[in-house]
Amino acid sequence: MHANGERASLLRKGEAGRGLLSRWYPDTLITRIAGINKLRKRIRFLEGDGLVVIESHLVDRSCAFFVDPPYTANGRGPGYRLYPYAEIDHEQLLSSLSQANGACFITYHPAAPVRRIGGQLGFNASTTGLRTTHHVHRRELILLKPPAAQEFVLTSAVPRISRGSDRLSRAPLAV
Repeated sequence: MHANGERASLLRKGEAGRGLLSRWYPDTLITRIAGINKLRKRIRFLEGDGLVVIESHLVDRSCAFFVDPPYTANGRGPGYRLYPYAEIDHEQLLSSLSQANGACFITYHPAAPVRRIGGQLGFNASTTGLRTTHHVHRRELILLKPPAAQEFVLTSAVPRISRGSDRLSRAPLAV
């Protein structure tokens, strides 16, 4: 939600006035909501300014960040079409996340500025294939940063990218 109280997405109307059906399929939503329900005691959803929330949890070693910002870093992209408040400071976002003690998993469209900034800040970068709702095959940039604390170990399986590979695999991440 934006600071002025307006919703930040087109969830109610969707694209072309089709609501949720414009972005997600009902069976997919049911499966995802059921998965979230199983994890409800381990995760927390917060409504508000994501940058403020990130800043307030940077020192928490047990806090892992999954960030999927609006894809606007190269000055164009679907973020402008999908979100009324798509304009964010991508460099500030990545700079903040680079300071996190917990693990970070960030998705972007493969924009050269994001890859460059992420590399300068110490993120591991790779791409993975995806298929859009219109069945178009595209690449997506994945930026990863393991937890800063050497004694911290994630015990559950998390996505991991092998060097030189474009494939995500599920493997325990240990530092």
